[in-house]
Amino acid sequence: DDHDFEEVHSFNIIGKNNDIKKFSYNDDLLPEQNRGNVGNISFNNNISEVIDLLTSDLRDSEFKESLIDLLKSAYKEGETFKTAFKKLHYSLFDEFGLIIFDPQDIEIKSLLKPVFKKEISDYKDHTSSIIETSAELEENYPAQVKVKPINLFITEDGIRHSIEPVEHEYRLKGKRKKFTLEELLNRIETNPADFSPNVLLRPICQDYIFPTAFYIGGPGEISYFAQLLPLYKHFELTAPILYPRSSITIIESNTENLLEKFGITPQNIFTDKNQLKNLILNKVSDTDIDEIFKNTNEEISKIFSRLGEVLLPLEKNLKDPFEKTGQKINQALDMLKDRTTKAQANRHESTVRQLDKIITLLYPNNNLQERELNFITFANKYGMDIFRWILDEMTINKYEHQLLSL
Repeated sequence: DDHDFEEVHSFNIIGKNNDIKKFSYNDDLLPEQNRGNVGNISFNNNISEVIDLLTSDLRDSEFKESLIDLLKSAYKEGETFKTAFKKLHYSLFDEFGLIIFDPQDIEIKSLLKPVFKKEISDYKDHTSSIIETSAELEENYPAQVKVKPINLFITEDGIRHSIEPVEHEYRLKGKRKKFTLEELLNRIETNPADFSPNVLLRPICQDYIFPTAFYIGGPGEISYFAQLLPLYKHFELTAPILYPRSSITIIESNTENLLEKFGITPQNIFTDKNQLKNLILNKVSDTDIDEIFKNTNEEISKIFSRLGEVLLPLEKNLKDPFEKTGQKINQALDMLKDRTTKAQANRHESTVRQLDKIITLLYPNNNLQERELNFITFANKYGMDIFRWILDEMTINKYEHQLLSL
């Protein structure tokens, strides 16, 4: 029921050359055109091209053919994002008792009419409470969602628009069309499918339909829950207990062997890539470049300090050229260190390649594995049993990020 096409039209895998490969589905619309809710977007024949490209870049394995067949059965021309998603997930998780709920179902929208009407009628009270809570959060924690006056969208001619209050009326954001309160309430009553909640009202709609004891969410979802908690009082609902979902990184045996070879831990990977490379290159080299340049900078700083104590009292106009000279020396040393580091990397090219492979697998695009890599990467190597293995290996009641050795 969301409209963020950029969030759902692409995915990443680890390709044949141990690099990150991105595959994107594109339709015939321009990026700035409003596609409406992504769930209802139908695939054109470009979806077949995406899967063909994936097939050619995916390593050969005993599981590859069945994996590609599974993807083709769900993601094909004429299917929508919603129906394809449902088919794929049922095939993967039906044995676990998965139930998929469709928020776009017209009967569901009809059940939500009281929520939509209250949001439109009492938006001032709702918004002021959220703003107050968000301000308190901002003192210690960045707010996750920018607060809008009304947490509701309306669909006009297939395009979803925010609803904004103007004087004693309402209008569509960026449009001239206006509504009275009575007109909006009547439209909710007769055409509830035209309305959908934004990110802050969505949990209210969920819990209005399904009273919820525990809400399992990722870091972003739990963060914006902190902002919307006042809405539960306004809608006379009991807020659920927030429960962080498990977060994991899979470490394959060959990657674990490389970590041991270099004497580093997986935690070392979750840092600046260049710093990590310098650390390892200094380990395998006879020359510790970082240490040499650190000592050199300290010695030059001491010499310059003593020189300044002698020269600056003689002539105050020497201060500016003195400081500029120091800056030039530091810049020259930085440039020399950079060239030396590159020369060292070229000398140990094999080590750099292995390090790049580790980083790509464990911290792709400087982000957690679970945020960047599609399940296809692991399912192609280990089959669909990878899901049951993860379920068996991870600890549910552990809030820290988990490292699973495969």
